Amino acid sequence: MDSAKMITVHSNLLSMCTLALTQQDFFMLRLPLVFAILFMAVSAKAASAHEDSARQFVDLLRYEDQYSKYHDACIQTHRAVSPHTLVAQNPNYFRGIRPGDKQWPAIVAAYEEYFLEACSRPTKSEFLEVLSASYAKMLSSQQLQDAIAFYSSGTGQALVSANTFATAEVYRVWPEINGKHLAKVTARFQAKIDRLAQSK
Repeated sequence: MDSAKMITVHSNLLSMCTLALTQQDFFMLRLPLVFAILFMAVSAKAASAHEDSARQFVDLLRYEDQYSKYHDACIQTHRAVSPHTLVAQNPNYFRGIRPGDKQWPAIVAAYEEYFLEACSRPTKSEFLEVLSASYAKMLSSQQLQDAIAFYSSGTGQALVSANTFATAEVYRVWPEINGKHLAKVTARFQAKIDRLAQSK
């Protein structure tokens, strides 16, 4: 083999070795990235499963029923203090507008709209999401599975029913007790505002 051919062969071999090394280096450099992507995918799947368990636990405890009771209690508490009650304790509460005035129906409608809007947040989804996130944060996946197993049992379901009933009873008496107290507190607050306004 003449020298020119030998140089060509050596050049080709060198190119092949360089290409092989380049490909290997490229693979080695990308290997950590591949592992990182796989790790994130596995972590995301585990986190999703953990969050699903937390939501299952919240559903099992019937928190949706408790939200409905809370929402109803909020509305009833506001209705316990009616515009008529407020005017009876402070005739100037609505800037002098009183029952019998032509603007009175608008006052009643505005008051109804006010407390319906005030009780509209948190929404049911917001309420349940906070609960699920809290359980997911405080309990491990195994603890959630153990809790789900217990509350799925007969004793666990009986405990959930008892808790739901107790909560409903609290919300049932809440508007009556709080409404009477709120009317007095509101009247005292309004009287204080009036005194401050007069002392300017």
